[in-house]
Amino acid sequence: MLDLTKKKNKGEWAETLSLLKILSSPDWKISKGNKFGEKTDEFLKVEEIKASLNSKIIYRNISETEFLINQKIHQKKDFEEIFSAFFEEVLNAKEQTFLIKNKDVKDFLETTELPGKASSSVKADLVVKFEGENSFEGASLKSSIGGLSTLVNSTKHTLISYDLTTNENFNLSEANPKGRDKYIKSAEYVDENTSNWDSTIESDIYRESLIGIDEDLPELLGSLLFYSYLCRPPTFINIFENYAFIDREKEIIKEFLEASFCGLMPSKKWDSFKECKCLVDIKKDQSLLLYRYEENDSTLKDFLFNTVKFETPSSKNSGIKEIVKTVDKRKKLFLSVQLRLF
Repeated sequence: MLDLTKKKNKGEWAETLSLLKILSSPDWKISKGNKFGEKTDEFLKVEEIKASLNSKIIYRNISETEFLINQKIHQKKDFEEIFSAFFEEVLNAKEQTFLIKNKDVKDFLETTELPGKASSSVKADLVVKFEGENSFEGASLKSSIGGLSTLVNSTKHTLISYDLTTNENFNLSEANPKGRDKYIKSAEYVDENTSNWDSTIESDIYRESLIGIDEDLPELLGSLLFYSYLCRPPTFINIFENYAFIDREKEIIKEFLEASFCGLMPSKKWDSFKECKCLVDIKKDQSLLLYRYEENDSTLKDFLFNTVKFETPSSKNSGIKEIVKTVDKRKKLFLSVQLRLF
């Protein structure tokens, strides 16, 4: 259940906001977004919602004014009033993490059966069933009202090493600068003082999953990660525009981004099962946009390609203590994949 005693950031509170927005709307309708993140005239209607496939709590739409939580009838207008107050408090919060202070909101949330945050080991925050369909599918709740939403978090499994062919004047100290922009400066130094490099995904699990998408993906991802430190902003669009990648490589990366959203996790061998097929984004104007995996529709993967960028992870998450170091008499650069939606 929802824990109101734990501080959360805007993105985490927005997961509950997204659910309340659906529950309070007259027809549980969500507009589809296009590849540029804009609202279209297309929409889907949600019929039922659960926290997970095994959850005993089910939310079911029954009319324009009412819905069920299990067998108990709730009035949508009550949820609409609470949503508005809740949204304003989250949107205007100044602290990075915070508790909900509005007493009416707190009392309402404490007496309503709402799911807590999903485990980090799963991709979907909720499962939904759309009108006219027979099965539930996973949905990830993202937010445009807070910080950047995560697509891939840096861990020991996302580490990429680069075996460097260095020039004569290569200096290890200069390759490990200090300060906030140390990764950018290190990549620039390596670029200027090496004649070649070969990248390797250090995790066997992650590498094998990437090969399962395309055999060229591990090397391609290594190249893109390196170039992300030479190209500002470090978006996929910008990197592809500034370096000589071919159309096939763009399609490979789109497949990778879609897989990373739908189910691929660096720490687990991926069997191509798409655990999460829907992305629901709550906007600053309180509207919701839906992006959905569909076999003959590239909108989701195009949207991700247009809105995902590389981000420098913390040393704590990446485990990188030295950016460049000597390993078996060879100089090696270490970087880690971290991807955010901007």
